[in-house]
Amino acid sequence: IDRVDIFIRPSHFHLPPTQNSPILMIGAGTGLAPFIGFLQERAHHLQTGRHLGPAWLFIGLRHSEVDFLFESELRKFEESGVLNHLHVAFSRQDPNRKVYVQDALKQHRHELREVLSNDAYVYVCGDAKTLSSSVKATLARIMYPEDLAKGAVFVKELHRNGHYVEDVWTD
Repeated sequence: IDRVDIFIRPSHFHLPPTQNSPILMIGAGTGLAPFIGFLQERAHHLQTGRHLGPAWLFIGLRHSEVDFLFESELRKFEESGVLNHLHVAFSRQDPNRKVYVQDALKQHRHELREVLSNDAYVYVCGDAKTLSSSVKATLARIMYPEDLAKGAVFVKELHRNGHYVEDVWTD
């Protein structure tokens, strides 16, 4: 008899209780999948007349020609106002310069500092080894560029308050 081990765990990876809360979605590769679901849910809320808070999506992919599979859907979400800010980092596009999602976050640090200061919810989806720790460090540096310990406390406080949620995995 073949055997498959599985486990079921409750998910805390869902949109905030109020649709007008700002959200920041950060992922890489297949980490985009739950965010497509988030955006579909936001589209439904928008169609039923609900006000939506601003939504940012930072996604890291390797190549634009091969990996940006949901480009047209994401552009439609952007055009409709479901998604307000789309930033894609292609890590293998230019052989001389690797651009990661953390680089895109740093590039928009001033706007993100304001968003994070306004009760935003942060969602991170992707590789636990590299993406998760890098995003935490980058957000800490964005919030407190002169005091990384304070920045780390800020990110921990977001997590403790349910405003920083991860769906990450290891290989």
